[in-house]
Amino acid sequence: MKKNISLIVVLFLTIFSAANAQIAAGTKAVSAGFGLWGQRYQHSETKYRNTELNGSISGSYFILENLSVGLGFDIGRTRNYQKSASVFLGESEYETIQSNYTVNIFSRYYHPIWDNKLFVLGQANAGMGRLKSDNSYSNSGITDTNKGNLDTYSAGVNLGLAYFITPKFSIETSVLHFKYTNYKYQDRPDLGNYTSRDYDYGLIGNLNLSAQFYF
Repeated sequence: MKKNISLIVVLFLTIFSAANAQIAAGTKAVSAGFGLWGQRYQHSETKYRNTELNGSISGSYFILENLSVGLGFDIGRTRNYQKSASVFLGESEYETIQSNYTVNIFSRYYHPIWDNKLFVLGQANAGMGRLKSDNSYSNSGITDTNKGNLDTYSAGVNLGLAYFITPKFSIETSVLHFKYTNYKYQDRPDLGNYTSRDYDYGLIGNLNLSAQFYF
């Protein structure tokens, strides 16, 4: 653990003592991006298939050199499916499909690490949105379905990389993240004002890329 912390500190100091390129105050930027993740595996008698697809657009303004603030819109869809078979319970299938959107505000800082082209970027953001969930379960020919809507409130930080192909155009990806989300259930009178919380952090395992244009 101590070695890992030391390596992180050394990496941090190396990055932030690098050459000092600037994205000028007053610069504007627009971006569009996507994320894609998929997983398929089998455990014991159960097969799993999970997919996630999301997209985003944003606009930002550099209030200081290398420091921007902006507004973004994210939309996504996930599908989790599992199929099981057992001697006693027969064959069963469970599927959850979730679609969501989020409007968020963010602040982003860029720091150059190589040849005024490769930058480390750090971002803090907060957002609110809506998640719609469709669930179905079937066993031995009997099917049960339910739907739900949730209001979502989130905040988080991301660490990533930006590569400038030209001074006006960059490709960006997120590598590490920490995200807190609060879910408030709708359309469920039995739950009243019930809420739940979720923390998500670590390496980002999905493919995520965005293209950003500066002017």
